[in-house]
Amino acid sequence: AITAGGHPISEQLFRRLFSGEQVCGDTKQTFCGVHMYLPVQAGNVDRALDSMVQPQGGESHMHTWFTALPRVLMLSIMRASFDGGSTVRMHDRFEFPTELPMDKYMLENADAVLQARARVEALRLERERVQAAIVEFSQLSAPMSSVDELLRTAGAVVASLPNVLPEEEAASVMESLLLAAENATKHLSNM
Repeated sequence: AITAGGHPISEQLFRRLFSGEQVCGDTKQTFCGVHMYLPVQAGNVDRALDSMVQPQGGESHMHTWFTALPRVLMLSIMRASFDGGSTVRMHDRFEFPTELPMDKYMLENADAVLQARARVEALRLERERVQAAIVEFSQLSAPMSSVDELLRTAGAVVASLPNVLPEEEAASVMESLLLAAENATKHLSNM
């Protein structure tokens, strides 16, 4: 019998409050009263849930999605790690929001979520590429043969900034690039 505070609770009421469904690949599973254990290393609920719904076993079709959420979703932080037979307690900071939108974990939104994740990843990669180009440009490791070549290189970097950086950060980077271009132009004209 299920009890709360020593009082019996009907199984039907318990299921209404704590039952949900999730699907991974072709496998649909009903869960009832099960805690979701979140890895503390994720730092917050959103990142922890994101890590749980990523493809399993390297197979892109094996995402875990919810098809029905319980009225009460129990989340627990996994603060223990097992290292060579002993348990290690982790004291990492973990943040809980006051509201937790679960729509991005629902199967009905899977296509839009996967497209958004792919776009975020593409932007992350583009940002890394731009940052590498900025570093390379600012170091001027290989001497530019002309002011035109220098300006074309700087222009290519600057043109891609608005797509990958917040406005203030893009402005700051553009300012640094202009200063580097000015210094490089002086260097080239002294040759």
